[in-house]
Amino acid sequence: MWAEADPEYRARPKSGNAFDGYVVSASEAVQAAPKEADRVSFTQGAKQTGLRRISRSLDTLEKASRLQCDFQYTVQDVFKPDTNSKGWRLLGRGMVWKIEEAVEAEDFGSAANWVVTATKFGLDLTRGDSQTATLGFSICNEARRAISPHYQRLSGQQLSNLYLRLAKILGNYQGLKKTVGNEEKRMLLGVQFIQDCHRRKSYDVLLTQLGKGAKPAISYLKGLDESKRVPYFANFSDGTKGFVDHWQSQIDKPLPERAQWLESAGSGPWKRFGQAFWGTVEPMASIADSCIAHTRILALSIWATARSKAYGAPSTTLKGLSPSLTLDPYSGRSLIYVVSGPDFKLYSVGPDGNDDLGESDESGQTPDVILESSNL
Repeated sequence: MWAEADPEYRARPKSGNAFDGYVVSASEAVQAAPKEADRVSFTQGAKQTGLRRISRSLDTLEKASRLQCDFQYTVQDVFKPDTNSKGWRLLGRGMVWKIEEAVEAEDFGSAANWVVTATKFGLDLTRGDSQTATLGFSICNEARRAISPHYQRLSGQQLSNLYLRLAKILGNYQGLKKTVGNEEKRMLLGVQFIQDCHRRKSYDVLLTQLGKGAKPAISYLKGLDESKRVPYFANFSDGTKGFVDHWQSQIDKPLPERAQWLESAGSGPWKRFGQAFWGTVEPMASIADSCIAHTRILALSIWATARSKAYGAPSTTLKGLSPSLTLDPYSGRSLIYVVSGPDFKLYSVGPDGNDDLGESDESGQTPDVILESSNL
């Protein structure tokens, strides 16, 4: 047996672990707002109704976010997301709505508090697997986009406090090595699933779950001699572990230093099956690069604006600040910071690695990465 499903995690109230509060808040949110938990789009009225219904869950989440998070990763089904994901997704939306409401009411202290809560919560979720990490980065992104067009309206003191809180969160970000390690269990559960289907000759189930792209691999499996079954799945398992070992050693490096997985290293008759379970890691790395670059730019923009309000001009350099704030994941060097009188420009070179002098589109994604100019 290559892997077994875990039992569902049971939260331990008052454990002192933020994760337990996150699990409780997810359950509370889905119970309080089951329709909203399944919705994709929301009118203004639906947002207000949703906020009323999940108010208690947001309070639970906010209190939990003040604690350190020891993420308790479990996987029950290789094809289904974490059982808490639906509630976490709704809570992420709720925090964005709280930021938007606070900005509209010019209650910038409250807006800042919810930005901090959403960022802490989102980055804590990146310690799960790729699906949970992607959700966590999405929550960070949406909270940042809600505040980025308005952060300059905060007072100097509010800006300084917000910067310090975001700097602490970014300083505690642990990267994705553990996340890739968690992915290994999910992948091996996939190997186990395929082997179980083969033993039962449930090839239609395999086709349903993996799609038409897996047809050649399924055909090969149907004709596999029983004497070759053990080495087939042993090689599949070894290939999975090799893939995980590679990405654990690479994923937290800056993009130019990050060696890609060589396709030949994952070759074998099980290759198409492997692709079905391995395809989440590289996209997760790209999402992480973008989110971390943008979040560092937000924190530093807040820092520079606070200094400008206090002293009439921003600092002329980023020297002396932690790499957890200044490192550009796209270059491995410092984010680019240019000061001109009372104004400053702060940006990342983006995925192409070229310095386009801070030129970007409204999304702040290309060619250079800048802070978003609108709540997209």
